[in-house]
Amino acid sequence: MLAFDFAKPSDVPALKRLWKSVFGDTKRYIEQYFNSLFPLIRVAVARTERGRPVSMLSMLPVSFRADTTDYPGHYIYAAATHRRYEGRGIMTGLLTFACDDAAERGECFSCLIPASASLFGFYEKRGYQTVFYRDILQAASAEKRPKPPEWTISRMSRDDFLRLRQVFVEKLPVCMMQDPLLYPYIYEELLESGTDILLVQGNGKSGYVVCYAIDSFLAVKETSFSKQELSAVLPLLEERMHCHGAAAVFPPLGTAEAGGKCKRTAYGMLRPLAGRIPAEIMEKNAYMGLLMD
Repeated sequence: MLAFDFAKPSDVPALKRLWKSVFGDTKRYIEQYFNSLFPLIRVAVARTERGRPVSMLSMLPVSFRADTTDYPGHYIYAAATHRRYEGRGIMTGLLTFACDDAAERGECFSCLIPASASLFGFYEKRGYQTVFYRDILQAASAEKRPKPPEWTISRMSRDDFLRLRQVFVEKLPVCMMQDPLLYPYIYEELLESGTDILLVQGNGKSGYVVCYAIDSFLAVKETSFSKQELSAVLPLLEERMHCHGAAAVFPPLGTAEAGGKCKRTAYGMLRPLAGRIPAEIMEKNAYMGLLMD
């Protein structure tokens, strides 16, 4: 019989082993996560009669901003079950435990990003609704297009990036926001995972680009530039990253472009708790740029 509760500092070694067995991340990455975040978050666990955690999920503090109102909640991250215990409904029970506790604390929602398209159905059966979308702009290789003159690219410091990003997300009408306490960790995690955080300046404009290269392809995780502005500077970014072709993520503002250049896709899900979020807000295309997927 398994019991549900919240992890204590003495559980961290077992949680690290569980993380490693499920996700396979480096020791440095795992150490960074627990050293930086564990004191700031809640980690719900399912444990055996002997007290050993065999399933876990992290609950990171976030808020859902809509119509100038902030609704507090949590983001489910690093949900994992030991392979020997899979298929027993443990994660379903752990999600219920986490959401019940959050509702008692006055939180308005639980949210998450399914790891694959097939999991949308799994989470929908457990009370989650698809609320968050993103526009994906596909761009062919920019090597034949002229590079914009007098533009510069430089790496950003943590404080400069977080300041500009805060300005960017606060302009969005409906979006998910992290607790500022998480920002230092998110910045370090991006760098640890091989992501570049760049300041691009020129022609009287400036913006940030969070991107990485994968198989000579440029993936832009987030940018404060518009689609048109980013398209203009892609040649410089591709040259810097030694890439040919790119895809970029944008908030779902306005109507998605036709012709296959920009596609709107489902991204994140939200489970309301105790009816604390107005139903009409749930119907809007919201942006979920947590940078931790």
